Amino acid sequence: MVKAGEELTVPGSGAPGEPCSLTRESAEAAWVGWNQEQDRAGGYAGSTPTR
Repeated sequence: MVKAGEELTVPGSGAPGEPCSLTRESAEAAWVGWNQEQDRAGGYAGSTPTR
């Protein structure tokens, strides 16, 4: 059974390992953090993005 915040890997042999804490690549973690900041700030829906 996998709970929230956990992942389960299944190697080519087909025998699943034990659930463990989620892992993220550093680039993905940075994007997730940025996205969460946007959500806390109210996002940018309805506004025109600036470049």
